[in-house]
Amino acid sequence: MMTTLENNWFGCGWLYFGIVLLTTTLLQYDAHCGFVVNNSSNSSAALTSSDYLKIAWSAAAEIPGLIFTVLIIDRLGRKKTMIMEFVIEAGVILLLLICTSSTVLTVFLFIARGIMSGVFMAAFVYTPEVYPTRIRAVAMGVHSTASRIGAIVSPFAAEVLIHQSEYATISLFAASAFVFALMAAILPIETAGKPLKDRKQ
Repeated sequence: MMTTLENNWFGCGWLYFGIVLLTTTLLQYDAHCGFVVNNSSNSSAALTSSDYLKIAWSAAAEIPGLIFTVLIIDRLGRKKTMIMEFVIEAGVILLLLICTSSTVLTVFLFIARGIMSGVFMAAFVYTPEVYPTRIRAVAMGVHSTASRIGAIVSPFAAEVLIHQSEYATISLFAASAFVFALMAAILPIETAGKPLKDRKQ
């Protein structure tokens, strides 16, 4: 149980911070499809005031993403919410492969970031409900550490691998979102509507 849930927390950190880092990189290029970034270039030089505004808009997606999750988490349950949002995330990340305008790209990034904020929130709701009181705080610490490891690893794809292939980088993030959806599906316990109990699961 713990290992599967830790993987989901790893996925939250990996995908959330991957999208945050990809936002800046992808918005630097008007025709971003298939580009290979020159490693020696100054990564911030190409950003314009319009790009910074689009980055701010994508960051604002966290508010509707959290509201969306609040509205569905009790109706669908914790597991189904995480599964659905990971699948949506995978689909939206795949849309980043489409050659399109920076405005449409910003919309895709807005949705991706909002959805990942929602998955994170669902994980924060679900995890304390799974563990008994005597180990709840420790379990939250362990799972939070897993998400931090995901955050540490994500720049190697979002900032390093993308210099070699945009398609490979985006495909990696999309495929991993599908994998994390499957991991959420095999979590053995649904906690929605159940009282917290001080028992070993």
